[in-house]
Amino acid sequence: MRISVIIFSLVLGTCNCALGVELLAPNGGEVLEAGSTYIITWESEAEFANELNVSIKYSIDGGQNWEPVISMWNQGWYEWTVPAINSDECLVRIELYLICILVIEPCPAADVDWDWDVDLNDFAILAASWGSMPGDYNWDPNCDISEPADEIINELDLEVLAKWWLIGKYDIIDTSDGVFSIFEGGI
Repeated sequence: MRISVIIFSLVLGTCNCALGVELLAPNGGEVLEAGSTYIITWESEAEFANELNVSIKYSIDGGQNWEPVISMWNQGWYEWTVPAINSDECLVRIELYLICILVIEPCPAADVDWDWDVDLNDFAILAASWGSMPGDYNWDPNCDISEPADEIINELDLEVLAKWWLIGKYDIIDTSDGVFSIFEGGI
């Protein structure tokens, strides 16, 4: 078994379950008064959604730059004190993530080249040993990743690799569907 010791903070993407986040409000068209409070709301979809952290950011230039609001436990809402600015190109972004100080875990089986990243190089290695069995010139036991291992590199191994690759490509982020406005001194 390959073991990794990693110190990291990552946007969630290594979970074998349904994942997602949807920003509910503000989601475009709102007009907020600077200095007022506004309840930012979102829904998250994961078996362990309440164990995730959320980072909330806002932009006053249509998403070119982002300012942090808060990082907190995921509870589905946050009472935001609207900043003292004037802009009609505001957006809010929600990011789900896990913070891990020290993790000891097996390296994903689909990382056939052991570089800690399931990527196109792993697909190339699997393709080079496609259809092979022990004793064949192109046999690579690291590519026999189906459970249980069946001593042939085939679509079962490709399915495992594809799932791990897709899991690593999730961005658990949602941004306002449209811009909203913030104005100082009343609406």
